[in-house]
Amino acid sequence: MKALIVASPDRHRPLVRLAAATGLRQAELFGLEGHVTAAGVTVAQQLVARDKGASYLGEPKTRQSYRTVPLARSVGEEIAAYREVFPPRPVYIEDRTDPRKPVWRTAHLLFTNQRGARFGGPAGRRSGHERW
Repeated sequence: MKALIVASPDRHRPLVRLAAATGLRQAELFGLEGHVTAAGVTVAQQLVARDKGASYLGEPKTRQSYRTVPLARSVGEEIAAYREVFPPRPVYIEDRTDPRKPVWRTAHLLFTNQRGARFGGPAGRRSGHERW
């Protein structure tokens, strides 16, 4: 795992390290907003990538997926440093975390794509994170 972290580009290294340290699913990582603190990572949503159409924020996969995962201090510090260089970007996205009341809102996603779009875009398998 260390070799994978070291081989990752600077922009992706904290994402890979957070994945290794927490065991979060890919969709959970890409759906993170302000859910990363010194105490841990709180999973409250995931980024659902569709084959056709726009991605959206949705409920975690199962009821047990709603959780807070403890975080090593060094990983928390790396995420804090990452936020300084790459602050969470506003992304206008559909939020279906309450399936009875889907809404469009601005989410400040921790990991976004690298496109020069006005509001950026959510990260995902098809948006420059091919290492997944």
